[in-house]
Amino acid sequence: MKPESGTAAEYYDVEDRVKKYIQPGHQWYPTVTKIEKVTNHQLKIKWLQAKKEMFDPDGRSELKFHGTGDEGVKGITESGFRLPKTGNPMYGFGIYFASDSSKSAQSMYTKGSNKLLLCDVLLGKSY
Repeated sequence: MKPESGTAAEYYDVEDRVKKYIQPGHQWYPTVTKIEKVTNHQLKIKWLQAKKEMFDPDGRSELKFHGTGDEGVKGITESGFRLPKTGNPMYGFGIYFASDSSKSAQSMYTKGSNKLLLCDVLLGKSY
């Protein structure tokens, strides 16, 4: 399997992260068929501005998974995340990321698309 974009090292790093962060209780065992790197420079600038405004601008970020449908992938990569109109009854109003790929890959999140976003998430400040 060859990377679709980016370098081979990036491809194998992402594939490894997807396969390494699986919880057996989620009953999900993926075969990675494609990895696509998407960079939106306008969103990157907003991310850097948000990082600068953090209580600790040198704070860390982590790569986290977000499951979404095809429509969500398109909207998020073009315009960024939007707060949902309704809250999650379990955790409240917000956008959710997971350390475990198998958590984000559940069909209730991916809506059958079998797609995950791997996002660089700033930790430490909530909106």
